[in-house]
Amino acid sequence: MKKFIVCFIVIFNLTSLSSPKQKVLGYSIKEVHYQLYMHEDTIRKNKEVIDSMILRIGEDISQFFSYHTFYYDSLWTDTNGRAIAERLTLEAFRNRDYSKMPEVRTTHDYIYKNYPEGTITTMTRGLVAGFTFEEEYLSQKWTVTDSVKQILNYTCKQAVCNFRGRQWTAWFSPDIEFSDGPWKFNGLPGLILEIYDKSSDYYYIATEIKEKSIPPLTLYNFHDEEFIPTERSAYLQARYLYLTGEPITEIDLINEVYRGGKKLNYIQRPSRRLLYDFQELDYK
Repeated sequence: MKKFIVCFIVIFNLTSLSSPKQKVLGYSIKEVHYQLYMHEDTIRKNKEVIDSMILRIGEDISQFFSYHTFYYDSLWTDTNGRAIAERLTLEAFRNRDYSKMPEVRTTHDYIYKNYPEGTITTMTRGLVAGFTFEEEYLSQKWTVTDSVKQILNYTCKQAVCNFRGRQWTAWFSPDIEFSDGPWKFNGLPGLILEIYDKSSDYYYIATEIKEKSIPPLTLYNFHDEEFIPTERSAYLQARYLYLTGEPITEIDLINEVYRGGKKLNYIQRPSRRLLYDFQELDYK
């Protein structure tokens, strides 16, 4: 099993920045920190990216996002923060030490479970504009096994499922009575503390559980502009084409936005083969 080190580097107090356009959805009961290990080259397995993920759980709603994406968005959309981000970025390139550089490591997504009720809402800027899409809030079809192990001093049971093209193995604690977990996972009789797909292309492990001084569940909009509604499969198809360098004029979703009068800022990516795939594979 992988060794991991928790390293939340707070360069300065984010609350000192001007508040983004946001909507408080409710108070948080627990905040779970996870490390996400993602392979950006699933063939040679030689390029692993580590991200720090946050799951905030409320009475009826939960939210899940990357700490590094939150940090990046907080800095670059604030006047004072932008100056700090530029300085840190220059220092990173000058010293060839990118550990403190504000950057999006694995995902742009902010995920809200059961918001609105019965829905999973994703808000993301992983393309040339901000997009949002909704899907039905459903549990994965789990099979619980007899295997057990300890994680963070909690006794955890094993469960497995197939979800949107990948086989997943989860370890959940019945002692933490929240039917929730990282990303879109839910539906087990206890909190998921560890989960990974069969190829270990995506691997989540809980590192800390907080119950005090937790920020409220919040709908973030750092760029203070409307997110464009779309469908999950349409977004994933467009993102795949964009990342592999498909001409912008050939990507339907982006063309629809452009024809609708939205000003887009983008750089055409060179054509290349993507060496990894998304967590969901059913968009193809």
